[in-house]
Amino acid sequence: MSGIALPFDVGKAADEYDALLNTQLTEVQLDALRTPKAKSLVYALAGNSPYLARSLHLAPDIAADLMLKSADALFEQEMEALKTCDISISMDHLMTYLRKSKIRVSLLIAAADIGKYWDLERVTSALSRFADCCINLAVEHLLSQRVVQGDLASWEKEEAQDQTNNSGYFVLAMGKLGAYELNYSSDIDLIVLYDEDVVQYKGKRTLSDCMIKMTRDLVTILERRTADGYVFRTDLRLRPDPGATPLALSVGAAESYYQSTAQSWERAAMIKARVCAGDHRAGTAYLERLRPFIWRRSMDFTAIEDIHGIKNQIHRHHHHGLQAGGV
Repeated sequence: MSGIALPFDVGKAADEYDALLNTQLTEVQLDALRTPKAKSLVYALAGNSPYLARSLHLAPDIAADLMLKSADALFEQEMEALKTCDISISMDHLMTYLRKSKIRVSLLIAAADIGKYWDLERVTSALSRFADCCINLAVEHLLSQRVVQGDLASWEKEEAQDQTNNSGYFVLAMGKLGAYELNYSSDIDLIVLYDEDVVQYKGKRTLSDCMIKMTRDLVTILERRTADGYVFRTDLRLRPDPGATPLALSVGAAESYYQSTAQSWERAAMIKARVCAGDHRAGTAYLERLRPFIWRRSMDFTAIEDIHGIKNQIHRHHHHGLQAGGV
């Protein structure tokens, strides 16, 4: 624990530590919290971040259990709890569940980071894995609801445990999430697509209407602020021609766009793309068909000029960020 941050607000840290010792924890957990190691960690968490101080109130067991188990074991335990969540619950209940899970996982990751248990790569990977799990759980819930409502065909018994891989609906992680590089304040960049040849649609409206509505619900589950906060700010603007296309796009329309009018920066953005939720088979097949667009066999003068343009934009953005008031 050497090198752990000192609390900015010592009084606040002391109050939060005392409050933590008066929570309904087991004697073993309370004994763990009384150690100098635990006290230093709680002071660093509560004395430097109001959000983490509130999180300690809501998940007091996290700091104690970190003294008793490895950070990796605790994180896998939280991931397993997410994966076993009942997807048949209501959308409101799912939103509450995910937001409470976000509080626990964020506190655990921050404690592992501040306590020097994890390095930066492990921290960003954990944040990204948690985002993947939340997106996938939300997609599974929404697909199951559409089956119940009669919009989508039910799966055969042997496919029921793998329903997302037979849905034709999938989500691509882009940017930092695509590269497993999320930080604490990152939003998540997603592209939502569906394969018309795979989706078994039975609804009365159009397939496009169904996919768009499901995607709106996905954003609501992840992004809407409630009394429990939110899960992730969600950005869908990396999809093809976002000003003119719906939130969920068919793979045929997307492929046509990339092969005809897409710009070089969109080619570069797809380098980090990966399937993070939904029908992984359909998504992987789509990315494979897109490979010739992402990775050119040859470079012409126009392509080289585009690369220089992108590099200059990055340089200007970086330079601006270093100025007063920059991030």
